[in-house]
Parts: sequence; structure tokens; C-alpha cells
Amino acid sequence: PPRSTLFPYTTLFRSFGIISIIIVRKLPAAWTVDTWLMSCRVLGRGIEEALMNLLMAEARAAGMTTVIGEYVRTARNGPVADFYTRLGFQAVPEQSAAGILYRCNPAEHAPLHSHVRIKPL
Repeated sequence: PPRSTLFPYTTLFRSFGIISIIIVRKLPAAWTVDTWLMSCRVLGRGIEEALMNLLMAEARAAGMTTVIGEYVRTARNGPVADFYTRLGFQAVPEQSAAGILYRCNPAEHAPLHSHVRIKPL
């Protein structure tokens, strides 16, 4: 079954509350990011990089060699069309009916720069 994790975000000045949920299907051959939702209030603050670092570290520790993500184009998510490529994934030739598939090997994923420290709930 998919595993979901909620992420809160607090700065010295305010709490943003829960700003992201990531649902990952953890299969023996590959992990697939089923859903990655983030509050638009925190996009571009280094949080997506910190969350990807956390996901990749967990995948490496589990011995995974493949993490798959999918971008499904909608009227509202254009600002994140480059999400997976910006975070170190490569587009794959096989595409889904709904969107563009991306793949990354956690062992080859260089940690992304972020000043944010994330602790899942």
C-alpha cells in the first residue's frame, strides 16, 4: 500500500502549518511518487529540495535503485512543469496516458541545496 507523509513548516516568525503531503507507492522494484501536493505559499523557498533530499535518503537506505515521478498537466499546475527535472530526475521515453514520467536513481542523486530542515510528522 502507498505510504503518505505530512510535512509541517515553521520559521522563526510564523507557522505555515502542514504544507505538503507526499504519497509514495513502495514496490520491490521501484518507488513511485503517487502524489506530491504542496502549498503554493511555500513553493520556491527550498522546501521541495529538502523534501526530495529526504525522499532520496530514505530510498537509498532501503536499497532502492529507482524512484519514479509523473507530471500530469492540469490548468493549475503549470508553475511546476519542470519540478522533476529541476530536482534531478530524467524524463523517460515511455510515457503514461496522463503525463510525463521521470526517473531517478537515489544512489546517483546529489543532495540538492536547501537551507530548510524537514522533519515528517
